[in-house]
Parts: sequence; C-alpha cells; structure tokens
Amino acid sequence: MRQNGSTGNEGIKINPNFRSLLKDGTLVPAQLEALRPDGARFWVESFTRKVDWQGAPAYFSVHVDITERKRAEEALKKSESHLASILDTAGDGIVTMDDACIVQSFNKAAEHIFGYSALDVIGRNVNVLMPPEIADIHNGFIDRYLQTGETAIIGVGRELTGRRKDGSTFPLFLNVSEVRDGDRVTFTGILRDISELKRAEQQLIEANQAKSRFLSHMSHELRNPLSAILGFTQLLKRDPTLGEEHLNDMRIIHSSAEHLLELINDVLDISKIEAGMETVQEEEFDLYLNLEGLMDMFSVRATVKGLTLEMDVQADVPQYVRGDRRKVRQVLINLIGNAIKFTDQGGVRLEVSRGVEGIRFKVKDTGAGISNEDLNHIFEPFHQADRTAAAGGTGLGLPISKNFVELMGGQLTVDSRENEGSVFAFSLPLKALGEETLPRPDDHKTITGLAGHRDWRILIVDDERVNRKFLKNLLERTGFTTQEAVNGSEAIHQFEEFSPHLILMDVRMPVMDGMEAARRIREMENEGRIAIIALTANAFVRNEREFIRAGCDSVISKPFDAGDLLLSVGKLLQIEFTYDESPADNLAG
Repeated sequence: MRQNGSTGNEGIKINPNFRSLLKDGTLVPAQLEALRPDGARFWVESFTRKVDWQGAPAYFSVHVDITERKRAEEALKKSESHLASILDTAGDGIVTMDDACIVQSFNKAAEHIFGYSALDVIGRNVNVLMPPEIADIHNGFIDRYLQTGETAIIGVGRELTGRRKDGSTFPLFLNVSEVRDGDRVTFTGILRDISELKRAEQQLIEANQAKSRFLSHMSHELRNPLSAILGFTQLLKRDPTLGEEHLNDMRIIHSSAEHLLELINDVLDISKIEAGMETVQEEEFDLYLNLEGLMDMFSVRATVKGLTLEMDVQADVPQYVRGDRRKVRQVLINLIGNAIKFTDQGGVRLEVSRGVEGIRFKVKDTGAGISNEDLNHIFEPFHQADRTAAAGGTGLGLPISKNFVELMGGQLTVDSRENEGSVFAFSLPLKALGEETLPRPDDHKTITGLAGHRDWRILIVDDERVNRKFLKNLLERTGFTTQEAVNGSEAIHQFEEFSPHLILMDVRMPVMDGMEAARRIREMENEGRIAIIALTANAFVRNEREFIRAGCDSVISKPFDAGDLLLSVGKLLQIEFTYDESPADNLAG
C-alpha cells in the first residue's frame, strides 16, 4: 500500500486488517494504532479512498497523528469515571437535568432514595420524582427562572415532598444549582431523604408534650399543698394572740416552705425555658420599692453571716418603669442569694445605674470567687461546682437568670477571680414612666379589714378543702362574707343562689373545670358583671389571654401572697381597706 499524503512517519506499519473496514470500495474514516520503526506505538486517524492508478485500482490514504488527542480523551474518560465514582458513592442523591427538565444523570444514592434505576429515569421529565400536586407547578418554576431570573428553588435549600417508584411519598431536603455553558443550562439537585429526621422531630415534640403534661400535673400537685402551708403561716402572722416563740417557729416553717417552693420553681422555670413556653409579661411597677423589698428580704440572711448588704441606686435611674417585674426580681434574687451564700467575709453590694443599653444592674461580692474551669460551665443547667454542691441548691439559678435576662433583651455577664469575689452584671431596656403610675401607698402594709360597712360576698371555688379553708379564714377575718363550692358545676349553682360580687375560681377541678364554669356564668349573667379571679397552681400557663377569653378578669398563681390577693379583690370591687400602720412582716427571713 502506498501512503501518499503521509504525515512524515515514514516506515510506520498500519494494522493490516484495515481492509476489513472497506465498504463499497471506500474506507470508513477510522482511528488505528500504528508502530514506528523503533517499536513505539501511536494513534492515527486514517482517511482512505479507492482510486484508479494507471489503469489499476489503488488506495489513497491520509494518516493524522492523534496521539495527544487520544491521551486527552483517555484522561477525560478517567476524570469522568472518577467523577461518576464520586457521585455514585455520595451519601446524598444527585440528579442533573437540562432546561427542559429532562433528567441527564441519576446517581446510586438517588436510585436508593427513589427506588428507580438510572435507566428508568434518565431521559424522562424530572416530574416523575414528584407527587402530582408539585409536578404540575415545577416546570413553571424553571420556565419563569429562565425567562425572568426570578427563583423559587434555585440556590435555596428547602423541604419538599418526593415520590418513590412505588408511589409512596416522603419528605426531602433539596438544594438546586445551575451551570451555564453558553446557551445551555444544566441544573443539579442535591437531595436528602429526611424521613428519619422528621420522625425524630415528631418523637421529640411528643416527648416534650408528655414532659409538659407531667410537669403541669406535678406543678399543680406540689404547689397546691405549698399554697396551703404558706397561706396559713401568713394567717398565723396576723393572729394577735400568737406568742413570740410560736411566731418564730412559724417563720421557720414559712421560710422552709418558701425554700422548697424556690427549688420547685427552678425546675419548672428551666423546663418552661427548654419548651419555649416562657414569655415576657410586662407591667408598670415601682423599681425603687421592689429593690428595697429585696434588700429587706436578704438583710436578715446577711446579718446572720456577719456580712454587709448595701445598695447604691444612681439618681438618674427612673423610679417607675415598665417591664417584666417578676423576672427582674427573680434574677436579682438568684444573684444576691448566691452572693450571700458564697461570701463568708466582707459583703454584697447591689449597684443600679442608667446607661445607653438601659438600666444596668451589678451584684458584687467579696466571696470565694469562681475558678476559670467553672466559669465556662456556670450557665449550664444542673452544673454545680464543688462549692455549689456543698452549699446546696439545684444548680439552676444562674441558667434561669441568663435565659430570663436574654428573654428581656439583655445579656448576663460575670467577672470573677478565686478568693477575690465575683461581679454579675446585666442591662435591661426597661421603659421609664412618669409619676402618674405611682403605686398605692398602702401596697406594702398589712390589710386589717374593710373600710366601709357594705356586705361584700365572695364565692370560693376549689376542690381542695385546705385551700378553701385558708381563703375562707383570710376573707372572713378581713370582713367579707363567703360561700364555698368544690367544682365548676357547684359554682354555677352557688352563683345563682348566693349572688356573689366576686368569685375566686380554681382552674383545675373535677366534674367541671374553672374555665368552663366561668364561660357558663358569663352566659347566664343578666344584670351587671361579677368579678372572677382565676386561681392556678399550674406553672405552665403561658399568659392571661386564655383566662380573659374564658371570662375571667385576672389570674393569680398559687402560692400567692395574702396581701396581693386582697389588693386584687379590692381593685376589682373598687373597695377600700384598713391597714396596720406598721410595715408588713417579712416572713422570708
């Protein structure tokens, strides 16, 4: 064979079987492997045709060296094979499609997720992987994106519903990206079956709901007897015949019950925080009066340990503010209580000032301080350093304080050194108010009776006999006339027979609960509206709105202060009380 038009590789040998490639006398263009004289192999692309040469048939061939191209093609094949291997070993499903939504590739994970083989899906519309209600609108998303650039799915991770080969549906998480090559657009979807995650989420929700139900029940069962203990100790304080020795014994009982209540509230508070049920309940209050009350509360405890307890409130701090009084008070109780607990010499100081972030509170002590190791964990629930475990407590005070401060828009910080003391500080955006919100001057005095002579009737509704007895004694000693009911059904009957001016309605009762009874009483009212105060021992009540919707005028949580209850009654009935001129005794000391 004569190799006219050769590429200069004289002496090369072509596969002798190339004639088998001839078809109708014309050689189809072919890629052949050739040998050089030195035995080296290389690739040529051969173009051959039959010609007439001096009256005899001959073949004219052109051979082009394509070795480099073949090497590049081989490298590309290896790269594609490597990429395919990566895609097929990926844990997430990977699907590519063109701008007509036709599937171009479908990896092993996608096969496992959807139950289809790649051959089943490639070349078909990607809608085969979607339930009908999604498939109907999917192509419209792509068309709108290509025309306007407006995206609903491109570059946005989102949860969708997928459909398997057997027709079953499942939740998936999808990320879609695009690659443009000139006018050609390829979309790549990376997806993950999140069925197990969703099942775990549902189990967690159910577990949290069960936990909340349990804690709600335990809240009621624990706080109800504590309400009776604390209530009767308050009544005993009002008894003028009680001797000093018995009064001191009563103080011990009251203090121990309050400590138990604090431990219960700590556990319930942290559970409410974890369940996302804790909310900010704002009200207008006298900040100065509340701070002075805290100093009174801890003064005896500090004196017993031989510590000084000081408070410094800067002149520019507003006296009347709006915020969550209970949470502010609880945080300061936790911080001051801890400071006294862990200080054996020196003292504790509360500083209150005004700054750009709001009102700033600092609690300083000269106590044992906190080690660097414990500083990293003190805000973790149930964490107790050696000193904390020795001193007692739940290890929840600081985590609760941190969460309360953050919930109110602040941040709790600590600066502490071992054997030098600690400083806990936080700022809160409490809104300053004017003097029009002055509290009643008698709020901190002991109520002794009714100022007028009108017969005020109050219906006490509670399934616990001890709770009814406490309320009956408190109200009748103050001058009210009372009647009792043990459930909501009896409350409705007594409402008609007794015609009370106000009802103290326990929320949780057998036969008919307090909320249903309140709703029915509101429906039965013909003339005027009686006042209803809901009483609840459930620490998991979110806010007062559910009680207002049921027809209650306000809600009081058990255990409650006797004076606070009487003031709430007086406010709703618009009545005046008589007071003991001496300040109310603080039983917490």
